[in-house]
Amino acid sequence: MYKFLGIGVSISRIHGQPRSINFRGKGVTIYPMYHPAAAFRQGSVMRDFEEDFKKFRLLVDQVHEPVKPVIEKEKIQTDIAKQLELI
Repeated sequence: MYKFLGIGVSISRIHGQPRSINFRGKGVTIYPMYHPAAAFRQGSVMRDFEEDFKKFRLLVDQVHEPVKPVIEKEKIQTDIAKQLELI
């Protein structure tokens, strides 16, 4: 975290807040979060960790369209039927 955001930055103050930086000549978004081990040790950190993941999903959805399933439901059901025939 310090490499990208500098010394003196506290994770408890900046977690869940996207930051835009320049890294090796490219614009990059940093999304600081608590380490999962910290979340397991403290209940309050776990709540923050879960909320940060929810916000992260919204951030990703803004940048990328949600992935559509490659296999259609009918094909899945046909494949399941074929697999069951083998038993």
